[in-house]
Amino acid sequence: SHKEQVQNAIAVVSQAIYLFTLEKSKGRKIGFYPRETQTLALWLFLNPDLNQKDIGCLAQISTGEGKSIIVAALAAIKALSCHRIDIITSSNVLAIRDAEEFKPLFDMFNLQVSNNDNLIQRLKQGALNLNSSWQGSYNDHIYNDIRPKKL
Repeated sequence: SHKEQVQNAIAVVSQAIYLFTLEKSKGRKIGFYPRETQTLALWLFLNPDLNQKDIGCLAQISTGEGKSIIVAALAAIKALSCHRIDIITSSNVLAIRDAEEFKPLFDMFNLQVSNNDNLIQRLKQGALNLNSSWQGSYNDHIYNDIRPKKL
C-alpha cells in the first residue's frame, strides 16, 4: 500500500541520516536518527490521506527542531519518487550552507544538489541572459523568493 511505501521511504532516509551524521561526527562515532518531531513532520507531508493531490501542506516547525533535516529528508524522498525538487528560502546563507552540508546525504542516493547563489551574482553582473537560461517558474523563484546579496 501507499502508506507502507511512505513508511519504508522514511525508514530508509532515517537510516541515511544516521549514517550521514555518523560520518559528519569526524571519528566521534556519534550519529543520530531524525527526532520524533522530524519523523512526524515527514509523515504528515507524505501521508496520502492527509496530503492529497492538488492540496498543499503547511507546517510550522519551531526554532531548533531541525527544519533543515526535515527539508533534506523530504527532498530526498520526493526526488527518489521522480519529482524535481526546488527548495526556496529567503536566506542565501542557509541555501549555501545546506547545499554544502547535505551534499553527502544526497550523494548516498545519487542525487545532485546545488544552489543558485552563483547564478544570481552572474545575473547581477549581466553575464547571463535570464530568458535563455531559465524557463517557467524559475523566473518567479529568483525574483520573488531569493534575495541577492548586497554589493
